[in-house]
Amino acid sequence: MLVLKILGIIVLAFILICCIFEINERCKKRFKVPLFSKNITISLFVSSLFITISKIWYHNIIETGKGDSLNPQMIIGLSSIVIVYCLIDIYRKTNLIYGTIGIIFYGVFCLILYFGILAFLIFVIFSIIFSTPAKPVNTRY
Repeated sequence: MLVLKILGIIVLAFILICCIFEINERCKKRFKVPLFSKNITISLFVSSLFITISKIWYHNIIETGKGDSLNPQMIIGLSSIVIVYCLIDIYRKTNLIYGTIGIIFYGVFCLILYFGILAFLIFVIFSIIFSTPAKPVNTRY
């Protein structure tokens, strides 16, 4: 049963990645801009990572009673502002339908970060690798 669960997760990840590539290509054709760009993906990843770390930090301060609880709250607030800006930028670059689809996919991967940073890290690596076009090699000297 464990093998089937692992296989199901791998198949689900593969389907999500294929959907992301398809949506990205359609946005490139229709709006001349990729929906899943490197800058937005990195910004959302870093902001979600800061929110996760700050939440752990805040709970540690509450449990021990030592430290200033305002610091992690400020980091969470600033990271939330960055996330909202990225989401507005997605809507600005596309229309309502593609923007909503993109936000749903980014929301899914932010939840994956919340429950497993490693899985989201793999998404970011694949997103960065496959979103950049290959440059031609100049063989002339």
